[in-house]
Order: sequence, then structure tokens, then C-alpha cells
Amino acid sequence: MMKIQSKAIENGFFSDRFGSHGDDFNTLGVPSRSIPFEITDPPDGTMSYALILDDSDAIPVCGHIWTHWTAANITRTVVGENESITAGDFVQGVNSWYQGGSKVEFTGYGGMAPPDRTHVYDLHIYALNDMLNVEQGFTVEEMRAAMKGHVIESARISGAYRRYK
Repeated sequence: MMKIQSKAIENGFFSDRFGSHGDDFNTLGVPSRSIPFEITDPPDGTMSYALILDDSDAIPVCGHIWTHWTAANITRTVVGENESITAGDFVQGVNSWYQGGSKVEFTGYGGMAPPDRTHVYDLHIYALNDMLNVEQGFTVEEMRAAMKGHVIESARISGAYRRYK
């Protein structure tokens, strides 16, 4: 059974540096230091991985699950810290910080900043039997549609992040 580990989670909480309590922000003030993770025991036949990092606790605040990071066509089992910015070997979609306008600032990781209370964030990893036909700046809905019929197995880990100061 496929598993995910992340050094970003300590004692059930994501480290401050991966969200609003950290030091790394894009030009619009959105936290930008992405979390590292490692995939172990991938299923046979895996050609690529896709990921979704989201926040279901955001539903009462904004009316939907908040997507913090989507990526596809990952062909390795280790993704290091801040690779949303530094890696060029996988494609990334827009996050929920994107509300229209230029997608450039909102493609890749958009960190954790819970406005009302501590939220729990879920990192979903999907082992796929193919590469996905998505381009940089895709939406989570486009990725989900492209994954249909290609998911071999999925795994999830969760961690909390403290309320925005």
C-alpha cells in the first residue's frame, strides 16, 4: 500500500515556514514555500504522480474546499522543500488564491493561512498509469477530469496549521 511522509509535519502540525507564519511570500503576499514529501511503496504500473493539497475546513469561510497546491506528471518519489518554485520537471495548476486576472502569481503552491481558527490540510497523492494531458496553470477540476480512469492508488496525509496571526 502506497504511503506518504512529509518532514513538514511535526507533532501533527505543518511547520510555520509553509504558511502565513513563515518568511517566504510571492509578490502578492501569498505564502510560497512548498512542503516536501516522499512516496513509499508505490503500486506496480505507476508512470506518474499527481498531488492535491487542500483545506476542507475552509468551506464555512469561503463556501468551498480551498486548494493550496496541485501538480501533475511527477515522475519521482521525493519532492523537496520549495520545489514548487525550483523544480521544472512537473506541471502545476492554479491554487484557490487565484480569483481571476493573471494566473502566473497563482500557479504552484499557495500556502496555508487559516483566517478563523486552526485548519487541517490534506495532501492527496495519486499514483497514475499514464502522464496527464494538462498544461501549466490547469485547474483542479481539469486535473480531476484528466485523472479519470488513470488512478491506480491514492494516499493521504494530514496536518494542522495554526490560525493566521
